[in-house]
Amino acid sequence: MRNQILDANYWQNNLVGADRGKHITHQFNGVIGGPIRKERDFLFFSFEGFREVVPFPVVANTPPPDLIAGDFTKYGFRIFDPLTGHNCVNTVDVPVACASPIIRNPFPGNVIPANRVSPVGKKILTFFPQPNIGGNIISQNFVNSGSVGRYRYDQPMFRIDRVLDQNSRLNGVFTYQHGHEYRNQTGIPGLAASGNINSQRTNLNAIISYTRVITPALVFDARLSYGRFTSYFPDADVDSGITAADLGMTSVLRAPTSTTNFPPRIIIDQASNLFGNGGNLYTWTTSNQWNLAPTFSLVRGSKTIKFGADLVYAGQGTGSIGQANGQLQFTRYGSQQYPLRAGNNRDGSGIADVLLGIPGAGFVDWNDTYYRSWPYFGFFAQ
Repeated sequence: MRNQILDANYWQNNLVGADRGKHITHQFNGVIGGPIRKERDFLFFSFEGFREVVPFPVVANTPPPDLIAGDFTKYGFRIFDPLTGHNCVNTVDVPVACASPIIRNPFPGNVIPANRVSPVGKKILTFFPQPNIGGNIISQNFVNSGSVGRYRYDQPMFRIDRVLDQNSRLNGVFTYQHGHEYRNQTGIPGLAASGNINSQRTNLNAIISYTRVITPALVFDARLSYGRFTSYFPDADVDSGITAADLGMTSVLRAPTSTTNFPPRIIIDQASNLFGNGGNLYTWTTSNQWNLAPTFSLVRGSKTIKFGADLVYAGQGTGSIGQANGQLQFTRYGSQQYPLRAGNNRDGSGIADVLLGIPGAGFVDWNDTYYRSWPYFGFFAQ
């Protein structure tokens, strides 16, 4: 057992006795075994569990309330109306020379009118928390100090041995391990969290072994086994039940490799990501192996001869579907001065593009997913 109340203070940011953070670890196990029928049947069972909570503070970029309301006056942005694009005239639209053939007019007062705000864009921005660091800053302005990583693994194991007769033995072994992990890597709380969200690993093995003493000089062994390992790594809370329709997106395209209507991943210039942070909606892989290994051991005088086979049938499935529900990138394209040429990081705004409902880029992944299998035959004599 470990608990942060037993941890020593430590130095952090030149402060003595800084917050130690929530760090709790529990690891526990038990074993029981013995005969269940005298000199005939024996049973063994063990269990091991692991639980851990570790501090995982994250700093995020979240838009202030006035930006979400469409008012960009305090932050030095220049927001331009995408509906006013026209041919740029030197010394008329700009003081000297145009930087691009098409130019836009600014929104009056750097404020987007309410009747121009996209209801979908407005709904998307509600998933951002309000900044908790003061001042007129738009980056590194939200600290999720209470964020923690959570880990849980359980592993039971069974074994049974049976004496069939004087010359024959049979035993079976079953092992199972299942665990899941949680790490919010963007710091955005709630349904839009991104990172290693509810990752899972499962490992299963079953083995049956049989031994027969045929003669005092000849022994036969056979082992039949099955093993399976599966990992599932979602990049967002895809099992939360939220859908693209909840954001007002009623006609979203998705690849047939996706089995959920989870919202597209949202990337906004100068803000943290929503509904995904990596390259995949989720990654799923599984490996299976069936194995039969019969062997004979023969003693002849001073020599021992051993021969047998290793017969395997293996399979592997991969479901790295990418952004199968799509990805939308709000890049400042919709609100910058020149639609064909970007300026500095205050020329337009990704948040303004969200409010206007104008993504600068987007795509839907349709990746190959497969399950492939193959046999393997090995023979030996020694």
